[in-house]
Amino acid sequence: MRARLKSQWLVMAALLIAVSSGADAYGWPAASLESRHKNCMGCHTAAGSWTDTSMIVLDIVDPVSKGSFRKADGSFEIAVKRGEERRVKSIFGMKPGVRFPPDMVGWLYVFTPALESAHESALKFAPGWEVNRPFCGKRLVEQVDGYPGDKLAAITMTIRPLENAQDTTVDLQVLFKSLARGLAADYYERSVRLVVTP
Repeated sequence: MRARLKSQWLVMAALLIAVSSGADAYGWPAASLESRHKNCMGCHTAAGSWTDTSMIVLDIVDPVSKGSFRKADGSFEIAVKRGEERRVKSIFGMKPGVRFPPDMVGWLYVFTPALESAHESALKFAPGWEVNRPFCGKRLVEQVDGYPGDKLAAITMTIRPLENAQDTTVDLQVLFKSLARGLAADYYERSVRLVVTP
């Protein structure tokens, strides 16, 4: 318990320093430290004010074509040639009109079965797949082409299926929060299917 509280305080301190110093990106969410938790709600409480999903921006797109990988059911599917890299852009935020919008967003792409093993690396992506930037936190201060408003955050990551990669699914865990509300937040989760093509 004491170790858990210590890690939570360290994360919150890092957030405060990052935001007060003007940093837009930082090593949040805390799930990277609390390896025994299966999602963000292991530390946070579902008490945010951003539950209207019609006002939420949560997308994964091709950074060149701007086309979304979203499927009709709200999940995502990304096809990548074996051994080749593919860049994808994650976009999160709020549409204009949200009263008291959150200050920041944290997200994590995670292979859920890896969470069964405690004390492993924070990089819990799918076996056989290389990835950079699988988790991050950013302030919601950006504008993104094709999306309304300026309460957005975006980052591009690269994924690559190795020789032993198989079609698999990872979870995209997203948390919106405000520093003024402590650990209170709103949590969203989306399924991301990774497909290896010849």
